[in-house]
Amino acid sequence: MDPATQFANARSHPIVEAFETQRSTNPTGGKTVGPIAGERTIYRLGSGHDHRGATWFDGYEQVVWLCAYGFHRSGEVDDAFPYFHDLIREGRMLPTEDDYQALLWDRAHRFAETLPQDAQNLLAKARSNPGVEQVGILGERQNTSIVVEVVETLEETYVAFSLAQIGDYTMIVSILAAFFPNAVFSEWEQASRLPTRALRDYEVCYRMLRG
Repeated sequence: MDPATQFANARSHPIVEAFETQRSTNPTGGKTVGPIAGERTIYRLGSGHDHRGATWFDGYEQVVWLCAYGFHRSGEVDDAFPYFHDLIREGRMLPTEDDYQALLWDRAHRFAETLPQDAQNLLAKARSNPGVEQVGILGERQNTSIVVEVVETLEETYVAFSLAQIGDYTMIVSILAAFFPNAVFSEWEQASRLPTRALRDYEVCYRMLRG
């Protein structure tokens, strides 16, 4: 496949289908490719009789990589497993700097694409359950809590999330803007806690009062 191939356009390939279905629930399970190597252990992935892959779970980035692929024909010179072992021995199995750059770009793109709808869905849940904390994931990666309190005609919205997942200040602005697109950042006030609980380590909270 061309390196620019989108994941959605690759899902029909047998090894990509196996990668998605098997590794989404078990990122490190099954037999290994080569010896167990702690956090750098490579796991084998199979589809049918012929398709074989090598995967690695990157615990720091919380992502599973499909590192290599080949046909399994035992005894053949182009069998997948000797190829996989060569990659490990030569230090070419794990992702490169370019791969990590592609990962960061992809995450940023998907975050921007899904953030607005995720925020609105979470806000709607909080409005339907006043005073009750609602928890969701924004942009496929940002764990976020929200509480909406209603007093007569006023609605006070609290939004809390972990700074450990924040890349820079603009991401904070983007998250809050996704809840109230027509508001300006100065309308938000930093709060010391959620109405329902104290903040956790690295967690920050903002609130907005609107009529």
